[in-house]
Amino acid sequence: MIDKLQIWIDKLSEQQLPAFAHTARSLAYVSRENDSSAEDLSNIILHDTAMTARILRIANSAHYNPTGKPIKTVSYATVVLGFEQVRNIALTIAMIDTVLDAEPQQQLQMEMVSAYHAAVQAQRLAKKSDPEALEAIYIAALLNRLGSIIFWCFPFGKGNELLDAYRENDSGEQAERRVLGFSLNDLTGGLISEWNLSEMLRKSMMPSRKQEQEQAIAIGSGIANGISRGWLSDTVEKQIKRAGVYLSVPVVDAKKHVYASARVAAEGLKSFGFPQIHSLLPPNELNANDMADKEQALKLSKFQDELEILGRLTHMLSQFTDLNVTLMAVLEGIHHALKMDQVVFALVNAKTYRLQAKRVIGNQWDATTADAQIDIMNILKGEQSTGKLVKQLFTVGQPMWHTARQGEKYKPQDLDPLLRKLAAKEFLLHPILLKQTPVGLVYGARKQGEESFTENEFQSFCRMADYSTVAFALLAQKKSATQQMDNK
Repeated sequence: MIDKLQIWIDKLSEQQLPAFAHTARSLAYVSRENDSSAEDLSNIILHDTAMTARILRIANSAHYNPTGKPIKTVSYATVVLGFEQVRNIALTIAMIDTVLDAEPQQQLQMEMVSAYHAAVQAQRLAKKSDPEALEAIYIAALLNRLGSIIFWCFPFGKGNELLDAYRENDSGEQAERRVLGFSLNDLTGGLISEWNLSEMLRKSMMPSRKQEQEQAIAIGSGIANGISRGWLSDTVEKQIKRAGVYLSVPVVDAKKHVYASARVAAEGLKSFGFPQIHSLLPPNELNANDMADKEQALKLSKFQDELEILGRLTHMLSQFTDLNVTLMAVLEGIHHALKMDQVVFALVNAKTYRLQAKRVIGNQWDATTADAQIDIMNILKGEQSTGKLVKQLFTVGQPMWHTARQGEKYKPQDLDPLLRKLAAKEFLLHPILLKQTPVGLVYGARKQGEESFTENEFQSFCRMADYSTVAFALLAQKKSATQQMDNK
């Protein structure tokens, strides 16, 4: 098997696929090197005029750029969308171009849909448990069907024979080994090693017990590969149960998450101009029309609540006079719109990353009474913490969705005493920074046993909590203007 596999890899690498192999290797190298810059990425992309044009078109699509602000250069795209997002778009384009330029179209397009779907599923699974590895997970899952895609691009006369063998055998791998002498999964592993693409994917393909990142890839790939048997098949149901265990949520919530990820993948493929997306669309989760109407009405109500709150906050900031009043309005808005049980504003010590609660709303403490504020401060005096989680929040500088699964990575002393006292296993954090200096954070949580947060709720929390950052920025501007006036 090894000889036949290596012969095939040599034919692909040396004769047929130098362009894709070079692009994939270069992008994977940029991913692995910590000191790689946006300029390194831009240089790789700008060598390919067609890819540059397509990246700019995709970067300006509604899916990737909902604000509609024009993006005219690759460098600016890395600023607006982020280094990792642009790199992922480039790698996806390289794969799609390989698919669309080859025959047989139908088989190749099915493989590409499956690869992209796996990448989106794996990345969105990991978003709640391992946000630092999201981009590496995306690349590893995207390449999980590389062997199949490359084979159907260059079947070397074995394509029809393999299709006939598929029809005769229940096991696709068995058919592949009979016709080729190796499986297409083996070919994926061989190409990954030959082109030095993704160590994470290589590990995820091993039969040994998988690490958390590799589990996300395996589950995402299992879902994407399984829908060929139907969304309601036992194969997909099994993967949804695995997703539930991975996310530490009930199966019904895991199914909603997986279905939502499939729709995100379908929208993404539309942005890339890819024609085959129908197989991605999951069945309607609610069969009864009245249930669907109720859910739609509930979503509309939440949306209207948020719009009303954001409108009030915008008006307050336009006539900004009092920081405390604005902060309380932000906390009250989050508490009301997202049905939070606890919402907290805390200042942070920029050196020790120790939190100090300043405003608290929720069932456990009443923020309107001074006694409650004093009580929570006294409870926390003398308690020690490494500050690891809070430091990570401000180092990354992005909102955090902390789940029970993530909590397993931290020792109790890694959590700030305030977070330990609040005692929620799942919570949302939004950092407040001024010129990269940590100022404070907004915290939101529900009681244990309540329904988990959704992606829409997390985004809503971020939008409202953003106003606290704006309030601090306005206060800083006001102080600066007053100082300048005094100096005159």
